[in-house]
Amino acid sequence: RALGVVLAEVAAMMRDDLFHPLTQVNRVEVGDARRITSIDDGAIDGILTSPPYEGIRQDGGATDMPTPSYTGEPNNFWHTQRDQENIGNQRGDAYWQSMSAVYRECWRCLRPGGIMALAMKGFTRDGKYQDLPGQTEALLLGMGWLKHDHWRRQLWSLSFWRILQRNRNPAAFDERLNFEEVMAFRKPVGEGSKRLEKSP
Repeated sequence: RALGVVLAEVAAMMRDDLFHPLTQVNRVEVGDARRITSIDDGAIDGILTSPPYEGIRQDGGATDMPTPSYTGEPNNFWHTQRDQENIGNQRGDAYWQSMSAVYRECWRCLRPGGIMALAMKGFTRDGKYQDLPGQTEALLLGMGWLKHDHWRRQLWSLSFWRILQRNRNPAAFDERLNFEEVMAFRKPVGEGSKRLEKSP
């Protein structure tokens, strides 16, 4: 029993493949990951997700490049609204409060001993590297999650925007941008599974 948390647009794109007989997917739901009301406590064995960048939807660059939608109309694939309730639009405390709510729901849905795996990478803002993996790890450990495993994978290639950034100022380019992190965290068993520290 596994739960995948993805953008609604991605779920729509994958819907046909998800319901292929070989995938054994029970259902696809569109909702708010901060309130996963359709899943009972402890009903899930594993969770896989890739958290949104903090405030990246407002920063311009690759994520704001228009791409064709399924209706053929110009559309931003990753984010079609400027709604501040969308986590990808939030920054600072608002972003981390929302992500804390998501991780609390993941905790609730997971059985004791269940695993949550996160795929993510850092990004840059105003020329400075933002360590999203490190910040997320600190948040989860502070909430009571246990570190299970950590993989670091070099990207096959950089995006056009990253290559442009590196070529413009090689000395300032942070080498961590060449990698993607996959971190796995475990919900404790026993008494530890009942305690989840409140986070900022």
